[in-house]
Amino acid sequence: MDTTPSFWGLKLMNAFSMGMIGSAQVYLPIFNKKVLDLSTDRIGFIQSITPFMSCLAFPFWTAIVDKTQKHKVVGMTNMTVALVTVLCVTLVPSLTDDQTVATVLVSLCDFGFAFFGYPIIATMVDSITLRVLGDRKEQLYGRQKAFGPLGFGGSVFLTGLVMDRFGPYALFGSYAFFVISFLITAFFTSFEPYAWHDDEVDHSHSSRSSSFDGTVAHTDSLRSDLDKEEKPPTISDLLVCEGAARFFTVMTLLGVCMSVFFAFLTLFIGTDLHGSPALLGLLGPLGSSVEIVCFFFTKEIFGWLGADRMLLIGQAISAYRCVVYIISVTWFPDSSAVFATLTQIVHGASFSLIWSAGVIKADAIAPPGMKSRAQGLLGMVYFGLGSGVGALLGGVVYEHYGSALMWGMVLVVVCLSAFVQTSSFLDRLAPTARIRAGYTAVAPFVG
Repeated sequence: MDTTPSFWGLKLMNAFSMGMIGSAQVYLPIFNKKVLDLSTDRIGFIQSITPFMSCLAFPFWTAIVDKTQKHKVVGMTNMTVALVTVLCVTLVPSLTDDQTVATVLVSLCDFGFAFFGYPIIATMVDSITLRVLGDRKEQLYGRQKAFGPLGFGGSVFLTGLVMDRFGPYALFGSYAFFVISFLITAFFTSFEPYAWHDDEVDHSHSSRSSSFDGTVAHTDSLRSDLDKEEKPPTISDLLVCEGAARFFTVMTLLGVCMSVFFAFLTLFIGTDLHGSPALLGLLGPLGSSVEIVCFFFTKEIFGWLGADRMLLIGQAISAYRCVVYIISVTWFPDSSAVFATLTQIVHGASFSLIWSAGVIKADAIAPPGMKSRAQGLLGMVYFGLGSGVGALLGGVVYEHYGSALMWGMVLVVVCLSAFVQTSSFLDRLAPTARIRAGYTAVAPFVG
C-alpha cells in the first residue's frame, strides 16, 4: 500500500504561483496598451524589467533564505509586497495622461513585482518543494510541479473571461485572487523537510540515471571540503563545483531560446502565418496539457532517461520547432498556421523536461547550505539573464531581419547549448578554479 503523503500544500502553491503569471504577466501588456495607450516599444521596455531585475533578485533573496532558513516569512512577505505594487498600476490612469510619466510609474510598479514577487514564483517555490520532499525529491518533484501549468492555464482562461465580462481592470482582481490563495496555502503548509521512514524512501535508480548519481556522488565528495571552510559559502563557491560552469551556461542559452518562443510565437503565427485569434487561443491548452503529463511522470522519465538525456531531448524538440517555423514562413506562409500551432504540443514536453532536469541537477551540484542559492542562480540565468537577452535580441532580429532569421538564430543557440552540454571544455577549466578556491581537484564528470 502506498503511504506517500499527498503534499497538497506544495501542489497548490505551485498552481497559485503560476496563476499569478497567467493573470498579471500575460495580460498587463493588454492593459498598458488599451488603458494607458502606451506604445509597443514602451511596453517592451516594461516587460524586460522582470527578467533583468531577477538577475539581482534571485541570488539576493535565495541567499537570505539560505542564511536565515525563514522560507515562509520571506515568501509571504515578498508576495504581499508584490500584490500591493501590482495593484498600484490601477492608480496610474488617474494620476497622469503623459506616456512618459505613465511608463515611469508602471515601471516602478513592475520593479516591485520583479524584485519581490517573481523570485518567489520562479525559484523559491521550487526550493521549498525540494526542501520538503528531501530524499524523495527526484521521485516526487514532478508530481508537485505538474500543478504549475494547471494553475497557469486556469488563470489565463479565468482572467480572459473576467476581462471580457468586466473590462481590463478585472485582471487585477484575478491576480489578487491567486496571490491571496497562495498566501493562505503557504500559511497552512509546513516548509520543514518531511521525515521519511527507511521503508518509504525509494533507493532504486535506473542505470540510465547515471548522470544524477554521478553528480550526487561528486557533491558528497565536495561536502568534506566545504565543511573545512571557515568562511560562509558564496556564489563563487557554487560556480566552482564540479560541472556547475557547464550546467549554468547551458541553462542560460536555453533561457534565451525559451524567451523567444514565449515572447514572439503568438505574434509570429498571427502576423506572419495569418493565424486567426481562435487558433492562437489554442496555444495555451496545447502546451499546458502535455506539460502537466510530463511533470506528473517526472519520476518515471527521470529514472528512464536521467537528467542529461532529458536536457538533450528538450533541446532536440526546441530545434525541431525552429525548423518547422522556418519552413512554414519561408515556403508555406499562407497555409501552415494550423500546423505551426499544433507544434505547440511538443512545447510542453520540452519545457517540462528542461526545467525538471535543471532543478534536480542544480540541487545535486549545490554544496550543503547553498541549495536555495543554487535554485536562485538557476532562475537567474534561465528566467533572468537568458530570458532578458532572448527577448531583446529576438525583438531586434525580428524587427530588422524577419521571423525566419529569428528562428534561425534560436536554432543556432539551441545547437550551441547542446554542444556545451556534451563538451567537457568548461569542465577542463574547473579544476584550476577549484584549486584556487581551496577545493580538491577531481576528474571532470561527463554525463
